[in-house]
Amino acid sequence: MESEMLTIRQAAAFLGLSLHTMRKYATERRFPMYRSGGGKLLFVEKSELVKWLQAQRIERAARFERV
Repeated sequence: MESEMLTIRQAAAFLGLSLHTMRKYATERRFPMYRSGGGKLLFVEKSELVKWLQAQRIERAARFERV
């Protein structure tokens, strides 16, 4: 099965984040991403984005349990 590739704009919409925030996260390398041949366009594999999102959720839940 082929994974769906999202542009950075589509990924922002998928996560409910602003494009500015997604670009900031990309600069900080917070999630796995790919660049186009010219290096200007950013793409995210949807399945990897979901895994990244789930990992963030677990980390935050663990923080609350420790308190």
